[in-house]
Amino acid sequence: MALFLGSRAAYLREFHANAATYYLTPGWLECGGEPRSEHLKCRDKYGEEKASLISDTLYSRYRRACFIAFTPEVLEQYRPRAMQVADFCRERWGWRYTEQVGSDALIRRLLQFGRTEIEAGGPLDTGDFLIIKPGEEVEQAPFMLWACQ
Repeated sequence: MALFLGSRAAYLREFHANAATYYLTPGWLECGGEPRSEHLKCRDKYGEEKASLISDTLYSRYRRACFIAFTPEVLEQYRPRAMQVADFCRERWGWRYTEQVGSDALIRRLLQFGRTEIEAGGPLDTGDFLIIKPGEEVEQAPFMLWACQ
């Protein structure tokens, strides 16, 4: 979600203020990869009882749905679909709903600078990115530390 919020710092502020948030984005809404659509797919495949068990297991610990998009116009465009999901989640698990205009600043920074700057500890080396150098072993621990600090 740091990509949608514009920085790692913005993500961490949101995370610490509302850790139990399920984020909705235009992409998730378009592909049906959100709680309401997933529940309906499970219901069609397994029946209501099993679908409820699966959905409750996956989503009951969240407390808030936050719809985030890069512009107010996109929020407006996708709001009806986001509200369908929000209503489903509020009725089923008591979630509250919020909206937020995000920022594409982090994506722009990522695209603007090349590998040379990364390796030289240049403008991307600000803590917003976890940089894995060529040949370096990838482990889970650095991702966990990056995400939670």
